[in-house]
Amino acid sequence: MVGAFYMMYTDAYNFNLIIFPLGQIRILTHVLSNFPRYVLKVKDQLQCSRDEASFVTLRECILKHKGIIRYLEEYNDTMKNIMLLDFLQSSLQLASIMIQFVLTKATVFNIIFHAEFVFSMLLRLLVYYWYANEIMLESINVSTAIYECGWYDEPKKVKQMMLLMIQRANKVLKLDIGPFTTMTLGTFLSILKASYSYLTVMYR
Repeated sequence: MVGAFYMMYTDAYNFNLIIFPLGQIRILTHVLSNFPRYVLKVKDQLQCSRDEASFVTLRECILKHKGIIRYLEEYNDTMKNIMLLDFLQSSLQLASIMIQFVLTKATVFNIIFHAEFVFSMLLRLLVYYWYANEIMLESINVSTAIYECGWYDEPKKVKQMMLLMIQRANKVLKLDIGPFTTMTLGTFLSILKASYSYLTVMYR
């Protein structure tokens, strides 16, 4: 029971660490997609010219984008080895529970217990890898949002800043699993394949 509660609280904390940058990227994309509207709001707040408001608005977007990139770099530096261990133990744990199900007597209690355990494990992994995959997809949308925001109506200095931001946004943001791979839905399928491989080896 203590171990189960520890895992539950740890996963809830880690889910928030992954969901936070995704939310920040979506906010940034929304602002860039509606850039002219936010420029007018800044213009009214600062009582300045439109060109100055455009510069200030884009500068804040660039700072937010840099903050998101820095957050994900620090997250990867801290968590990539832990996520590698989680990747390995999840595959082994799924294989072990399936072996246990095969070798134990097929009672109603055993079937329900093993089914609930496998479902919980798969749901936990799906949440991790789904949101990690969404971070990759949403990070690509940043450059698209800049391109579609009516950049041709902005002053020359702002156009140059937008071009630099597009170049930076073309680098996909991702969560790493050790030095080997990244967290995507494809990696989630790799866990299932690894679990099947472990299962066949252990059952023999």
